[in-house]
Amino acid sequence: MTSKSTRRNFLAATGAVAAGALTLPGHAFAGQPRVSTVQDEAGAAEEPLFKLSLAEWSLHRALWDNEITNMDFPRVAKEEFGIEAFEYVF
Repeated sequence: MTSKSTRRNFLAATGAVAAGALTLPGHAFAGQPRVSTVQDEAGAAEEPLFKLSLAEWSLHRALWDNEITNMDFPRVAKEEFGIEAFEYVF
């Protein structure tokens, strides 16, 4: 008997792989800390492993509506969102 590739077979195989992938992270990373901070020897959190940045595109509507300018963008990122890193979009 030959196996014929059909849409039904493809979808069944894809669904099986997806279901398996969904169960993997729970077992593969069991016991790993989920906290995104660096800890010193005493266990106190120092600072985050990753820092977020805000892309200027996130505020494109406010920019296009002239509510803020490109020069206001870093201030808005810091004051309103608490983000110290930002990315200009040209």
